[in-house]
Amino acid sequence: MPSRKGLRGYEFLDGVHIYRHPRPRGKRGLGILREYTSALFWSFVLVVIYLRRGFHVIQAAILRRHFPGGAAFKLLGVKYIFDHTM
Repeated sequence: MPSRKGLRGYEFLDGVHIYRHPRPRGKRGLGILREYTSALFWSFVLVVIYLRRGFHVIQAAILRRHFPGGAAFKLLGVKYIFDHTM
């Protein structure tokens, strides 16, 4: 899940591991390319975390950025929550 200012990249709250990543913004051209490249990189990081520790749920706030990675994890049985309120 992308991080907002003031939120840590990793937290352990009430027995839950929470991972957040930096949130690049892009509206057109190279900005969108940067956004997708970042999302693919962080999806790869999630694969490493999944292989080491495993997890049961992914929460994403921006569908276009997280759909490819989320779809891959869905095939592995991970629940995918799309939070459109962010």
